[in-house]
Amino acid sequence: MNRKILIPAVLILAILLYSGWRWYQAARPVDHIVLSGFVEGTEVIVRSQAAGNVIEIGLREGDRIKKGDRIASIDPEKQNLLLASSRADLSAVEIDLSRADEELSIFEAQVERNIQKGKAGLDIAEQQLLDMENGYPAEDVESAKQAMELAGENRKFAEDDYERYKKLFSEGVVSEKELEKVEQVYNAAEREYKIRKEAYDKLKRGFDVEKVVQARKNVDIARITLNDALAGKKQVDAKRTEIEAMRKKADAAREKISLLESSLRDFTIESPVDGIVSEKNIEIGELASPGTPIVTIVRPDEKWMRVYVPATRLGSVKLGDILEIKLDAFEGRVFKGKVSYISEEAEFTPKNVQIKEERVKQVYELRIDIIENPELVKTGMEGDAILKLTENK
Repeated sequence: MNRKILIPAVLILAILLYSGWRWYQAARPVDHIVLSGFVEGTEVIVRSQAAGNVIEIGLREGDRIKKGDRIASIDPEKQNLLLASSRADLSAVEIDLSRADEELSIFEAQVERNIQKGKAGLDIAEQQLLDMENGYPAEDVESAKQAMELAGENRKFAEDDYERYKKLFSEGVVSEKELEKVEQVYNAAEREYKIRKEAYDKLKRGFDVEKVVQARKNVDIARITLNDALAGKKQVDAKRTEIEAMRKKADAAREKISLLESSLRDFTIESPVDGIVSEKNIEIGELASPGTPIVTIVRPDEKWMRVYVPATRLGSVKLGDILEIKLDAFEGRVFKGKVSYISEEAEFTPKNVQIKEERVKQVYELRIDIIENPELVKTGMEGDAILKLTENK
C-alpha cells in the first residue's frame, strides 16, 4: 500500500477512536467525584502566661508528651520577691488592725462609762437645783417650827425658874451654887431656842440666791460634761470607719497574695494535651512574656481534610458519611474519613483547591475527619476524598 495513503488513514482512525472514547466518557453516568485537599491537624500552641527568663526547657521537636507534663520553667525570683513583700505588708496591716481593734474596745468602754457618769451627774445637779428652786419641804418647815416652839417653852420655864431663884437668893433662901445651876439650865435653854429658831427661819426663808445660782451653774457644767461624753461616740464611729478601711486594705492585700500565689503556678508551664512537639519556639535564657509561644503540640489522633464540594453535588453528602481518602504519600492505600462538618453558606471556589468540574462556581466546605490510623498521616499531605454521588441523600 502506498505509504502516503496509509498515514492519513491512520490519523483518521485515531481521530475516530478518540471521538468515540470522548462520546463514551460523556455518555457514561458519573458515580463519584474527587475532592482534593490538604491534611490538617489540631495544633496547640502553648504560650507563656508569665514574664521572665526561661530557666528550663527539656523538650525537643518530635518528643511525645502527655497532658500535665512539664514543658518549661520561667525564673520566678521577681514574683517571689513581690509575694514576700505583699505578705510583709499584710502582716503589718494585720498587726495595726489588731492594735486598733483593742484600742477601740478600750476607748468604747471608756466613752460608755463617761456617758453613764455624765448622765448621773446631770440628774443629781438637776435634782439639787429643783430642790433649791422649790424650797424645803413643808413638813421639814413645820417640824422645825414645832422644835422651835418647844425650845421656846423650855426657855420660858427655865427663865421663870431663874428669876424665882434670883429672888430666893436675895432673901437668903438658896445658896449661890444653887442659883448658878439654875442659871446654867436657863442659858442652855436659851441657846437651844436660838438654834431651833435659826433652823426654822432658814427653812422658812428657803435657799440662798447665791446657792441657787451656783446650782444652776452646776447643771450647766454637768450638761457640758455629758455632751463631751456623748461626743466620744462620734470618735468611736470615726475609729470604726478607720478600722473598716484597714480591713478592706487587709482584704485587698490577701486577694493580691492569692493572685500572686495563683500566678506563681504560671511560671511552671505544663502541657494541656497529649501530643507530639512539632515546634520548639524558645530556648533557655530567652525572655518570655505573657503570650510568648513556648512550644507547638500536634494531636496525632486528630487529623482531617478540608475539601470543597460543588453546590450541585451537596445533596450527595451528609454529616456522618464515611468517605474514602487517598493520599499521595501512601500510594495504593485507602484511609477512611468521616464527614464532621458541612458549612451552612456557599462560597466561591478557592484558588488553591482543585475540583474536577471546572464549570462549578460555588462550593460548600466539608471537614472529613480521618478515623483510620490518623497517627500515620502528617499535616500538609495532599490527597483526594472520593464522594459517591446519589440522586438525593
